[in-house]
Amino acid sequence: MRRRRGAVVLGCALAAALTSCALSPAPRGWLPRLGEVGSDPYGAWTEVSYWIHGHRLDVRGELVAVEHDSLFVLSDSTLVGVPIAARAFARVWAYEGGSTVATADYEHRRVITSSGRLEWLYKYARFPDGFPPGFDRGSLRPRARLR
Repeated sequence: MRRRRGAVVLGCALAAALTSCALSPAPRGWLPRLGEVGSDPYGAWTEVSYWIHGHRLDVRGELVAVEHDSLFVLSDSTLVGVPIAARAFARVWAYEGGSTVATADYEHRRVITSSGRLEWLYKYARFPDGFPPGFDRGSLRPRARLR
């Protein structure tokens, strides 16, 4: 009985490891591998859900910048500003680690925490301190696929 239970647990762990890549919503080849993260100039892949005037809106793409009143996601070639005042929730994927994907542990975490802080999200943006002064937002281009 004990041996059978161990085999079931091992089988479940193997199945989870083999299917974890399919769980990432990022386009195939978009996420950097774990060893490439420190030198990668792009922001993390993110999904943001938010509500404006009672309507739910969803945006997914690269987390480009986090500023005091908005966060910015580059979805395809369109830069979308999400107002912090909206009830916004975010999910972040920072890198691909072989067959597993790191979700940064923030599954649909509220963008502004109860303490009113955004710090957890800054480190995943291309511009963690907001856009540089004079930066031309129209010059942003989506990342090319890595593989």
